[in-house]
Amino acid sequence: PSELSQLMASGEVQLAWVWNDSIALMRSEGFKVGFQRQAKEGASSWFCGYVNFKDAPGKEDKAYDFMNAWLAHPSAKGLLENFGYASANEAAMKEIPMEQLVAADVNPIDTTLLAQTPIPTQMRDRMLKEFEMIKSGF
Repeated sequence: PSELSQLMASGEVQLAWVWNDSIALMRSEGFKVGFQRQAKEGASSWFCGYVNFKDAPGKEDKAYDFMNAWLAHPSAKGLLENFGYASANEAAMKEIPMEQLVAADVNPIDTTLLAQTPIPTQMRDRMLKEFEMIKSGF
């Protein structure tokens, strides 16, 4: 488990900004945790991708095997049940009952979607500088 999940389980941390996997892990261990996915400010979302470099070591067919396994129908249910994440396989997700999606907090949202995407280096540097000021107490 992540350090944050351990701190929450111990009671040392009672409120945190986390992704679905921390919630899924804690629920699987019997902890009663809530997840505010649709805050008035919007719902955070992210996406990730895999890259297959042209001259990468290894066998290219293994990279395709890996991706095909992730996108396979059975993987959608496992990804949801074990990590609390939705699959990119839309057809597989449609086969999962709505009550399971609601229980895992991945049901459709009706608020603003805030995509967590890369930011320009200049903005990132500015944010880090501000964060250091906040940590120092100004």
